Amino acid sequence: MLRGEYCVVLRKTETGLEIIEGFIKEDKKTLRIFNKILGSNIQEFKKPLLKADRLICGLDSKSATTLKDFVDVKRNKKEDDITEKELEHLIFQGLWNFLNLNRPWIAQKMKTKESDLILANIEIVSIELDGNKVINPMGFSGEMVSFCFQCTFIPREIMPSMETLNTWSQNMMICEEGAALSYFMLGDEIDVTAFCREESTEIFFAGERRVSYIDEIPLGMKHLSSFLVEKFGVGPDVAEELVVYYTQHGVSKHLEHFFKEQFNGFVSDLFLGIETILIKNRKSKTEKEKKKPIIHLNFKNAIAEPHRLLNKNTRGTINLLEQKLHHMDFSILPEEEKTNISTTGLFLYPFSQKKLEFANQLLHRRAKWLIANIS
Repeated sequence: MLRGEYCVVLRKTETGLEIIEGFIKEDKKTLRIFNKILGSNIQEFKKPLLKADRLICGLDSKSATTLKDFVDVKRNKKEDDITEKELEHLIFQGLWNFLNLNRPWIAQKMKTKESDLILANIEIVSIELDGNKVINPMGFSGEMVSFCFQCTFIPREIMPSMETLNTWSQNMMICEEGAALSYFMLGDEIDVTAFCREESTEIFFAGERRVSYIDEIPLGMKHLSSFLVEKFGVGPDVAEELVVYYTQHGVSKHLEHFFKEQFNGFVSDLFLGIETILIKNRKSKTEKEKKKPIIHLNFKNAIAEPHRLLNKNTRGTINLLEQKLHHMDFSILPEEEKTNISTTGLFLYPFSQKKLEFANQLLHRRAKWLIANIS
């Protein structure tokens, strides 16, 4: 392919849908974005003349739940070497344990019934044998096999739209945007990622062993721009442009103090709201005594010198996602597209995924009837 892999990103935002088209050359590490379309629903968009090689659907937390977590399966005869037949059985047992553990809270989160949850995709991304990482446990003995499953659930009500989108591409990947973007920021410990949207901020656990939704706070960029509308008497679009311009280029000395005071106050309110949610979600005294997690707060657009927006005592970062994407060393074209880090992250999300081919062959052989035929 001269232009590379033809990829499409669909983002569900609080104001509607965005479709962004681009070409990716993985060997050259280039992403060239060439078209953007806005709409309120799928029916407004025409089916592309050519099928995309890859379609990434980044949905909000009301429309999808992407989860990564470990589940343990104890073997009956720990001294015996694991055979292919036993591994397949262990994987299927682990899958059922994983689904039974997580389906209730996922249904509650998306305000639907468990019977109306659709498993859009599932993979095994890591395996441990008695706490030690292995690529394939066959031929080894041990007592406890731990499988790390990564999956996405969607509510049944959006299936017709997903089936329509599936005809647009050779390979469709559905994900919860915030969870997907959290994969770029995984550390050894369980940290917290947060994504400031227009009207709310979504919060996630993010660690090597678990990525999952926590909650959201009703505070987003709209609250900051609304203040500027009132202060300067400008329209909402102009107010939003002022915020973006300040975070990326700065403003005159005359306005610098005002903008810094407002934006830093807004960021402090976000961190306080996130910390309040984390306290509410601690379930035991032991968890309360643990060290506070680092909070990685992210905005959809790039920010110049993000550290200037943090207070000295804040245990967190701003736009770590931007830094992590930069370390992937992809060239983003045209130049101005580098500022939209959420879109860039979704384009590059499939390249952040580690898959264990043999284990997933066994998983899909036994579980294909559980997975929706939309990917």
